[in-house]
Amino acid sequence: MTEIQFMHTKLPKNTKVYIFGSWLTSENPSDLDVLVVYDPMHCNPSDAYLRLNPLLRDLVKLTGLRVHPTMLTYSEQEETGFVAEVDAMALESLLELTCASSGRTKGARR
Repeated sequence: MTEIQFMHTKLPKNTKVYIFGSWLTSENPSDLDVLVVYDPMHCNPSDAYLRLNPLLRDLVKLTGLRVHPTMLTYSEQEETGFVAEVDAMALESLLELTCASSGRTKGARR
């Protein structure tokens, strides 16, 4: 089990994690943009950042980059279309590509 897969198991039920921004497109990203889409039935919006903060800390340790989180409920994501707007990649998809490749840039759209 990879470190990212382990982090993923810590998430509240029905939570999806996406990566977007320069990490997917740049050889030298300065940060990691992360979108977390969560179900308010399993993660109260007032507690969302606190409950998801361990994932964000783990991503900082894993990548060595500053993590810029964006957190939306499923309904907020549907209303805004944020995933499509920023061309975000689901962490699960990134993991699949990572298993088939090697190096830090595994799965990135470079």
